[in-house]
Amino acid sequence: VQALHRRQLDLGFVRPPLYDTLLATHLLLQEEFVLALPKTHSMARRLQVTLSMLAAEPFILYPRHLGPGLYDPVVSACQQAGFSPNVVQEATQMHTILSLVTIGLGVALVPACVQALQWQGVIYKNLGPSAPQTSVALAWHRDNRSPALTALLGQVAVANWTNTRALR
Repeated sequence: VQALHRRQLDLGFVRPPLYDTLLATHLLLQEEFVLALPKTHSMARRLQVTLSMLAAEPFILYPRHLGPGLYDPVVSACQQAGFSPNVVQEATQMHTILSLVTIGLGVALVPACVQALQWQGVIYKNLGPSAPQTSVALAWHRDNRSPALTALLGQVAVANWTNTRALR
């Protein structure tokens, strides 16, 4: 976001919400959070894990001030499941979060795309219909008139329109 403001980037990927009137966004995709837990955890062998089963677990979360799109859906889903997460550690990098999960410091809800990391010592579990969701969007400065940015945003709009029509 700072790089977009300083005009060091024309375009960036963000996780909404983005509370910034100087930046415009375009939603690209939504994905579910999955549970990351140590392979040695008692729930690792369970076929199904629900959010309410995590009420007594220590949590590792992304800091809210840096990523409300990664923090708020997790806390909200936990509250809807009847508990507030016991946050024992915050970390700003997914690699750090997974490392802390590996050593057994706590469990984490991470975007489903993180599963591609195949982190040694971590197992991922789907949470079913109670899984919170997060989004990925493109962001750019509203005043940016770069021809490359304009062309790219035009292609994104065409691709979205084509994909929407194909789904009908």
